[in-house]
Amino acid sequence: VIRGNSEKTVKPLEVSITPVESEILNYLGQGLSNSEIAEARGVSKVGVQRVISTLYTKSMTETRTALIRWAIERGF
Repeated sequence: VIRGNSEKTVKPLEVSITPVESEILNYLGQGLSNSEIAEARGVSKVGVQRVISTLYTKSMTETRTALIRWAIERGF
């Protein structure tokens, strides 16, 4: 048996989000659809989808629920 400090502590990558991403996360947390977010922001639905896609990549999540949980856990 080998004893010692062979386990490495893995520090999660620090991720930053833009003010627009933060705003979209807030809307997602309120349960708004992409269309509703687009209307509230005065932008296209495609633009909202792009931001959400970027957030999925940054958070390494695949669902809105997982994305919102990720954001809450990190204080976004």
